[in-house]
Amino acid sequence: MKIGNGQQAVDNTKKIKLIVWRAKRAQGLDRLAGQTRLIPVGALCALLLIPCSSVPAQQPKKVPQIGFLMGGYSGNDSRVEAFRQGLHDLGYVEGKNIAIEWRFAEGQEARVAPLVAELIHMRVDPS
Repeated sequence: MKIGNGQQAVDNTKKIKLIVWRAKRAQGLDRLAGQTRLIPVGALCALLLIPCSSVPAQQPKKVPQIGFLMGGYSGNDSRVEAFRQGLHDLGYVEGKNIAIEWRFAEGQEARVAPLVAELIHMRVDPS
């Protein structure tokens, strides 16, 4: 028994598919269909990232650490500023590409030996 013409059968099929799609959407099942498309994209991204993980990480440059010991006071001293300027002229910037451990005996000769021992214990870089 024939129900309508061929065009009517196609229209009925579209209507059925639309009804099924609306039912799935109402139940939240249409989200699963979208996720299955994401799996191949995710796999492709993972494959592209694999070569990146085999590249060895660069070791951070070791910042030279120097010790500065002066018998005077830690206030503004022209010798300290001259020392800083000399380092700057050579391309060194304190806190960026050089670390300086500042020690001042503050005019007390008895403090020199303990301060030297402290700098040695810190293992500042040898000249």
